[in-house]
Amino acid sequence: MQVRLGFSVITTLDEPVVLVDEVLAVGDKRFREKCYQRMEELVSGGRTLFLVSHSEGDLKRFCTRGVYLSEGTVREDGTVADAIDAYNRDQGRK
Repeated sequence: MQVRLGFSVITTLDEPVVLVDEVLAVGDKRFREKCYQRMEELVSGGRTLFLVSHSEGDLKRFCTRGVYLSEGTVREDGTVADAIDAYNRDQGRK
């Protein structure tokens, strides 16, 4: 319930940047879809969404730029696809 309330409050504020951690992953499917819809509204309205996530689907859905950090160091700063590829390489994938 606290996550729902927090997300509702944060996304109604008139701030130019919204920071969202992957805490949305803890909600049920209906809650996540409402959050995703609201995030799409914010982005289409010109707000900046700063999304912290390990979900490739969410990153590809909402982001155009990606910054991959590892041990406090910027490993990739470019397109979201480039950041995901760098992360996967470091994780031994691909």
